[in-house]
Amino acid sequence: MIKGYGEKLDKLYQEIRYNNSKKQNIRLKNICTTNPEILTLKNNIKILSFQLMKSPNSNNSNQLKLKINEIRSKIKNILNDLNLPENYLDTIYTCSLCNDTGYILTQKCSCLISNLTKLYLKESELKLSIINNNFENFNFSFYSDDIIKNSTISPSTNIKNIYANILTYIKTFKTNKLNLLFNGECGSGKTFMTHCIAKDLLDSGYSVLYKTSEDLFTELFNYSNNKIVNRFNESINDSFLIQCDLLIIDDLGTENQNKLYPSIFFNFINKKLFLNKKMIISTNFTLRDLQQTYSDRIFSRIIGNFKVYNFFVHEDIRIQQKQIKR
Repeated sequence: MIKGYGEKLDKLYQEIRYNNSKKQNIRLKNICTTNPEILTLKNNIKILSFQLMKSPNSNNSNQLKLKINEIRSKIKNILNDLNLPENYLDTIYTCSLCNDTGYILTQKCSCLISNLTKLYLKESELKLSIINNNFENFNFSFYSDDIIKNSTISPSTNIKNIYANILTYIKTFKTNKLNLLFNGECGSGKTFMTHCIAKDLLDSGYSVLYKTSEDLFTELFNYSNNKIVNRFNESINDSFLIQCDLLIIDDLGTENQNKLYPSIFFNFINKKLFLNKKMIISTNFTLRDLQQTYSDRIFSRIIGNFKVYNFFVHEDIRIQQKQIKR
């Protein structure tokens, strides 16, 4: 889990349970104003249920069950007379899968991943970035129609091909198994494209985690050295880094080098691939740079499991933007 978010999630679920309990009590109170017997009937069910739990005698247990069912039928009739659903006074759950605990046995519920994404996004730089960095503001004019040296197509044709493929990637995100690698020089639109993808997937309810290369490697290093400790005793396998629907790793290659990083990164990529949890990596490195900087094992995993898109422009988009503002 993202460092510091365990307690925030715990507090969130406490609030959810409290608010739902409050709603349930209001419902009961409103009905009791005109049908006070409801409260007596519900209390009798509690008493009989407690007796049922302690009853060692099967015959006695059957009798208790009959009495409980009779009382429930009375409550049901009262609710029917009030044109209310039979479950109107049942415990209210926002998520019926985990009963608002966030976990189904020991496994994270889908609602926990969704809530974690919302908490993370609320404080993430990604929240601000995707306000402007989205497909609505995608500008093809930054990509020239002139063919660049050592290329067979123009930047314009190239980005339009990438754009069309990315739209398909988003549309088929639930079923496809694609991991993407965006490479190219600074200012060619790689990070902007990752923000566009993040925005659309977040709007569709998927969990997206954005990490700079430096932040990712630091967190992985801390996990490997048991420096990330919280009261959930969470391992890397349970972390949001592993479990999120999409992990975006921005600027791979800019992290401070550490001799332990390659093996840690290799194990991490393997886990993500094994669980079919998608990744997008952006880097200024060429494929040759990646091979020389990281181990052959990592390079092999990337080449074998990532679809590569090369971004290129005639002039850095940031410079073009500054010229337009002038």
